[in-house]
Amino acid sequence: MNYIIRQNLSSAMLSHNDIGRFLLDHWRTHGGTKTTELAKVSPHYTLMSGVSIGDLAPSVLMAGEHSLTAQVLQLGSAQRINIDEAIGNAYRKFVASSYKETSECNTPISDIVSTLISTINGLEKIVYDRLLLPYRTKTGIPHIICYSFILERTLVHSKPDQRDEIFDFQPATALQSQTYSMAGFPNEFPSQPPR
Repeated sequence: MNYIIRQNLSSAMLSHNDIGRFLLDHWRTHGGTKTTELAKVSPHYTLMSGVSIGDLAPSVLMAGEHSLTAQVLQLGSAQRINIDEAIGNAYRKFVASSYKETSECNTPISDIVSTLISTINGLEKIVYDRLLLPYRTKTGIPHIICYSFILERTLVHSKPDQRDEIFDFQPATALQSQTYSMAGFPNEFPSQPPR
């Protein structure tokens, strides 16, 4: 049940999804440089550092309130948690290769991702279409915008195949520091989230 399949950027998600199409068009028009236009769709994506940490996907800097990250972790708009901790290193390893490629090649990537995750709802199978876009701030700091569109989300009632890893998405430590918001966008975000 866990897999990642690369797809062409003219995928079905982009052909019928206004946000995905807007993000890809913006990236192409502005050459991967952030502009204030991105703020209007920021509630729908996750902003990540553009720097991988070893064999892990980059750290999450901001999860828009309607992003897949916020939906899966059931984040409220005012909640402040360490998202990387909540997602866990096993899942960050599972998805890392596409993030690394989009950052190193400076090119958008579209994938279909299927995964089994353990959430507060129980065991869930989530299949989603993911668009990764490498961006740089005006001062050159790399970021990745991750926009995901759910294709299937179901509770799994039977025991999955023993070969499938179950990624544990559980409550995380609350952060004491300021959360990042897109209110001041395109102000610089740090390359790493607060710890």
